[in-house]
Amino acid sequence: MPGILQVVAVEYFANETKDDKDNSLVNGLVMKPVDPNEEAGTGNLIHGETFIKPKTEYTYFYRGKEVAKWTIEGKAPVQIVSQTNKKVVLK
Repeated sequence: MPGILQVVAVEYFANETKDDKDNSLVNGLVMKPVDPNEEAGTGNLIHGETFIKPKTEYTYFYRGKEVAKWTIEGKAPVQIVSQTNKKVVLK
């Protein structure tokens, strides 16, 4: 119809900590954490998660030929749940 202007307005909230407003990128400031084990390649003797969450069990395996001795030094907020000579479970 002549004389009618139709406008569609979309509400958008910019996230100051995640969005890159200079380059108009949503989540443009979010950086993926770098896993130091990825850079080291397959030469790592201990295999398991690098980034862990509290109160969750994680299993680590020793790939070497020797017998592993698993210990926690200092005041770490983890404990050994179970262990063998090649595997340890932490929580």
